[in-house]
Amino acid sequence: MAKAYYKILQLREKFVKERFLSYRELLREGFDFDLSKYTAVGSGYVNQRDTVESTLEKIYCLLNQREKPANYCGHSLSVSDVVYIRQGGEGGLHYVDAIGFRKLEDEQKGARYENAD
Repeated sequence: MAKAYYKILQLREKFVKERFLSYRELLREGFDFDLSKYTAVGSGYVNQRDTVESTLEKIYCLLNQREKPANYCGHSLSVSDVVYIRQGGEGGLHYVDAIGFRKLEDEQKGARYENAD
């Protein structure tokens, strides 16, 4: 089975007021989404599913278990976190929203962020 690569990004401590806000709430509160406010807290590979959405759900379940992967140093995957995922040769950023995931449009930032810390 093919593998999908993921990297989890969480807001840095100094942006606590933006933590756990849905994308809509973030904008309503006057904040802008800015990837530079985030830091990588873990990465890995999971078995690729039929769609990116189903792979994202698998990652969400994996990172909301009591036992998380050894290289993961963040909190359980929550609203306002960002998942970079590369599946089937294509990569993209996805905001963990109040319900599901919101695809972020700046693909080039995602590609550059894949190898960043």
